[in-house]
Amino acid sequence: MLAEERSVDMYKLSAYFSARNISDLPLDLILPIIVLVIICVMVGLRPSYIAFSQNMLTVFLCILAAQGLGLIIGVAFMDVKKAKILASIVLMTSMLSGGFFIQKGPFFISWLRNISFNNYDSYQHHCSSDSCSPPFIRELRIDHSGLEVWAMMPMIIGYRPVAYLSLRRTKIMTVA
Repeated sequence: MLAEERSVDMYKLSAYFSARNISDLPLDLILPIIVLVIICVMVGLRPSYIAFSQNMLTVFLCILAAQGLGLIIGVAFMDVKKAKILASIVLMTSMLSGGFFIQKGPFFISWLRNISFNNYDSYQHHCSSDSCSPPFIRELRIDHSGLEVWAMMPMIIGYRPVAYLSLRRTKIMTVA
């Protein structure tokens, strides 16, 4: 559809890309709120507006960073199968290096932790391998320094322009 509409100059690529990103925001915010409310009730998180808002902020920023990375991967390949393979590899690497499964990895791949958006989930900075017990989950909150927010901002701000410039550079073939 984009190829056909671009071939007859219906709109600029920047207008399409901006509209696409802006129109995705409501759904990107509503669904995580629903899921987080369900999780808070089921797990018994502290019923505080501030705690919920901080958790929602980190989840929303993580979604925006992951979405931007997905846009880059999708634009880079323009082939669903290849993009799925690379996305699976990148997301699994991000999850493994982000500390979900291991807290400290080998030194030669430890730098991946710093560029993994999964590393900046709110509970990562409050749970060490010595103190992780089920009650820790009741204390989810943003680190006092705001590390999660500041670390994900370059990802959020940087990924989308890279995706846009890649899309602009890509020659989209029109379907006859």
